[in-house]
Amino acid sequence: GSLTGHRWEQGSPNGIAASAKWQNVSATAATKREGLLWVHQPNNAIFSFPPHTRKVMEIRVSGLKGLKSPTSQLPSFKCLCATREVVWLLLDGGEIFVRTGMGAHCPQGIAWEPLDLTQLGGVKLVSLSCGAQNVWAVDSKGQVYLRIGLKPPSKNYLSPAWVPVDGSTQSDGAKFTKVVTGPNDWVVWALDSKRCVY
Repeated sequence: GSLTGHRWEQGSPNGIAASAKWQNVSATAATKREGLLWVHQPNNAIFSFPPHTRKVMEIRVSGLKGLKSPTSQLPSFKCLCATREVVWLLLDGGEIFVRTGMGAHCPQGIAWEPLDLTQLGGVKLVSLSCGAQNVWAVDSKGQVYLRIGLKPPSKNYLSPAWVPVDGSTQSDGAKFTKVVTGPNDWVVWALDSKRCVY
């Protein structure tokens, strides 16, 4: 068969208007009856649904515990990254929340847990991407980091370390602004502030 597919079709979830605007989409590995699409609207509402039924479920994000400056409004999201085991959510303020309780019995998970970022000091993360076993991130100064392990926070084990990755852009005055990894962790792509791809 064709590697590029044979047609595009609208993928809006059932019960949501086809004209709805989406800010971000992330997909877990999908088979005929497993896997979810996670979508984020500009008003910061998050939904998930299986591609085969498109039966939508709103994922509550109000009352996130551990925000640097809690507000009554939904925080702004910069990035949403889904894997089969977890979903990572990066807020505009640099905080990260990980969706816990995901599994075959509850594919949407049950709660958002804050990720402890004290190891990074005052660094503000601006981009992240999850592979099969690793998380890649970029901070506001363009430094790239690697974290081995996707699991949400636990009191039973130490949180994996964020390892700074050597290297910089090859453009004068440019810095990395975004990082994307494939689902198998084989290749990592980056974008710099001059829109060059690495």
